[in-house]
Amino acid sequence: MLLLPWPVLLTPLLLVPYAWHHRVVSVSPVLWQLREGESSRFSFQYLPGNLEGAWRFFFGLDVGLPNSWWLSVLGSAGFCWALAMLWRRSRTGASQLPSLRPEIWAIGAIGAAIVANLGLVMFYYWSRLDEPITARFALPLLFLLTIAAAWFVQRINLHGWPATRWAAWGLAGWFLVWGSQAYAVRSYTNTNLVMREVEWELEQIRARRGPLLLITSKGTMPFLLEEIPTLNMAASRTRGSQIAWHMREGTFREVLLVQVIRPTSAEGDLGVDPDDETPTGFEIEPVAQKRFGGRWIRISRVVKVDGPTNSVQLGTRPSE
Repeated sequence: MLLLPWPVLLTPLLLVPYAWHHRVVSVSPVLWQLREGESSRFSFQYLPGNLEGAWRFFFGLDVGLPNSWWLSVLGSAGFCWALAMLWRRSRTGASQLPSLRPEIWAIGAIGAAIVANLGLVMFYYWSRLDEPITARFALPLLFLLTIAAAWFVQRINLHGWPATRWAAWGLAGWFLVWGSQAYAVRSYTNTNLVMREVEWELEQIRARRGPLLLITSKGTMPFLLEEIPTLNMAASRTRGSQIAWHMREGTFREVLLVQVIRPTSAEGDLGVDPDDETPTGFEIEPVAQKRFGGRWIRISRVVKVDGPTNSVQLGTRPSE
């Protein structure tokens, strides 16, 4: 009789949130963020472009890519060597395969899952690995390439060749010619405008006296990690009375609201992004603004919240 521990029995329940998420996303095409002319998230039509992007990411010489072609070369050589050894062992008899060490079976199973997952991603509409946002899809395979490269060098050493020295010299050459340039131009930092926006917003917030409440349409996690109370813009539209209560009670010294300002016409007219429209009843005054690429980030102070039954100004308390 096989007795399973309770964690194993409860593990399938971990898939329930994924099923909920998949159901919501599947019936909400607006969340897919498809480009013009696209109607499906997975399709064979995306495969050629994604494969081209994958080849450019793993073996490209562009210093703007967060890659290492030297790691790709060594790792690919390790993959080929491992497949050749498995093929040769299988030719000598199927009974040789079960004799492989358990760690080899474990690495093989994990590696197969990584390769299968990346293969599935190649049919996804937005998974060109040579794009800054989607390059993260390559991280599991880069981990696998690292293991394969180290194993390949170790196997070559066993044959009496100084593979470790060759690999080290190759790494040094790659770093001097390509890696150092990548660090110098800081291409990822310079192109990641969202990261620069968040850093500037944190800088402005730290310069002000707390405690304060921040309202933003960005993800709240970067601010919560800095112990800054943060509320999503969409939630603030239905929480006016609660925000007014905290303003009345003096919970926060300030309530700040972050908005994206975009060009709205060819003549250069500017307007607030629709997702960042000021909630109804909020009266704000700008305190800081800075341009990032083709848009501006404006930080404003909420000075008043008008509601059906209340009109509260920050910093005031009702008379007892």
